[in-house]
Amino acid sequence: MIKTLLQISSLVFLLVSCKSYVPHNAELTNNELRLVENQYFSDPELDYVYRAHISAYNNEFSGVFIVKKITKDQHRLVLTTDFGFKLLDVELSQSSFKIHFIAEQLDRKLIRKTLEKDFKLLLKPSFTVYETYTSERLFHYVMINNSSGLLEKVVETTSIKEKVSFHFFAKKNTFADSILVEHRDIDLKIKLNQFKK
Repeated sequence: MIKTLLQISSLVFLLVSCKSYVPHNAELTNNELRLVENQYFSDPELDYVYRAHISAYNNEFSGVFIVKKITKDQHRLVLTTDFGFKLLDVELSQSSFKIHFIAEQLDRKLIRKTLEKDFKLLLKPSFTVYETYTSERLFHYVMINNSSGLLEKVVETTSIKEKVSFHFFAKKNTFADSILVEHRDIDLKIKLNQFKK
């Protein structure tokens, strides 16, 4: 009897734990959409300049975050302190990540890998849609505002839980006024607000 209960419990646990992550209140629907474009950071004529506030493991710092599209597939990102000291200078595409400079405090393998993944996802030019769900404004795990058509949120997940989310607050599709990056598996939050002179 106990052996049978253990087998049934194991089977139920296995079935429940194998369920794929689906965002809260989402329903599968039919849609012909196959690609979602990310127009933020796409204009090579613009310097995307933000006030940055980063909190990680009970440490907080702020500075200036600059993104520049330098070729069709590459961006340059620089993070400086308010006094102009460089903390990070990287060049990346979806297939490459080159560090020109990284401050000693950030030069840890976990931090470098996390920043590489975050920046590549932030600057990813488009997302392939495999399934479409409806919620208030959801296509796959890339969320679009139905009335404005603007990209509002990108969620990276494992098969069972959310890992990191990128929230975009924008009035036009080429420049996000502010961005919030929230990690669920590590203590890291990044807030970017458009720098206004």
